[in-house]
Amino acid sequence: MRALFLLYYLIVQITIIYGFNQYLGCFIDHIDNHDLEIFIGNYKHLTSKQCIFACQKQNYQYAAIQHGSECRCGQKYGKYGQVSDDQCHYSCITSEKCGGDNRSSVYSVINSIGLSKSVGYQGCFDNVTLGIEMGVVNSIEKCISHCATNYNYAGIMNGNACRCGNHLNQPAVNSILCNIPCDRSLNDMIINCCGGLHVLSIYNVQNYR
Repeated sequence: MRALFLLYYLIVQITIIYGFNQYLGCFIDHIDNHDLEIFIGNYKHLTSKQCIFACQKQNYQYAAIQHGSECRCGQKYGKYGQVSDDQCHYSCITSEKCGGDNRSSVYSVINSIGLSKSVGYQGCFDNVTLGIEMGVVNSIEKCISHCATNYNYAGIMNGNACRCGNHLNQPAVNSILCNIPCDRSLNDMIINCCGGLHVLSIYNVQNYR
């Protein structure tokens, strides 16, 4: 049973990266005027999936990685032109194309949909932000339904752990840390992010009531 679950999870991860989020190619970048303008951060152990999720959460259409560690987002790309893939010679820890020197590996991103717009996605927060533990759930929708009756916020971490609370008493952390997909989500496709290791994807559920 565990082997089947691991196989299913692997298939899902491949689908997320290569099915829904398409690699678009290697593109020229200029350090004084970047092709994709929004800087997310530099990370020692970056994957394309993490950068894609970070851009998705902020409603950007494209994600770009340079030097194997720098994640950027934007609504358009390619103003300096495309080059051959061998110029994006850096690899992420997962061996994906992750840019080069003044070269970006660009990926298309699924636009943020569904709950992130309808109930108010607040961002990625430390797990101590919400203190009421509601147990294991299999979707963001289920966590919100647990919290909506008595609380203002619903948060989910580690892909399935639901928490509720009335106040956001901690500042948001970098959204790239919330990179774990849900067990199940809208339309039975794992495309929503359900927090990260010890960090919560938090939603305002007041409009959900």
